[in-house]
Amino acid sequence: TYSSMNKALIVTEGWEEKVFDKLKEYKHSAPFYEETKAIVEQCFCTKGNTIVGLNSHILRTISKLLEIDTKIENLSELSLDLPISASPGEWACHISKAIGANVYSNASGGEHIFDRSFYKKHRINLEFYKPKTLKYNVKKYEFVSDLSIIDSLMWMGVDKLRSWCKS
Repeated sequence: TYSSMNKALIVTEGWEEKVFDKLKEYKHSAPFYEETKAIVEQCFCTKGNTIVGLNSHILRTISKLLEIDTKIENLSELSLDLPISASPGEWACHISKAIGANVYSNASGGEHIFDRSFYKKHRINLEFYKPKTLKYNVKKYEFVSDLSIIDSLMWMGVDKLRSWCKS
């Protein structure tokens, strides 16, 4: 249920160091290793101990860095009248309705979890979009698409990724 998601705690000690250990693989090959490592450190600088708090902080940090101007709110802080439970594809409809939206747009990769008739019944226009393809030079390695933003930052740097986002 959505009401308990905001209470999920980060309980593993030393998880940040495990992330930084994995980043060391980029150290001698990625041109923006130090820059990206500093960004990841910024992302981890949060006082909260919940997964929602960490994720929100990371989204706000990266959005600001890339100059993406979008409002980021935590569902648990909106005081919406939502059902206690719903199927994965129904949550967006209930939330859209509760905030007064009449359109919900989702990446095409998640299309299989949505029931169009459910959205139509609730007068929410359901749309799907295909994300823009991002490809960058990874030197001697084989490029793998759709990895994390950390990979993109390691190889492209903030300035180039920011430009790509604005294109």
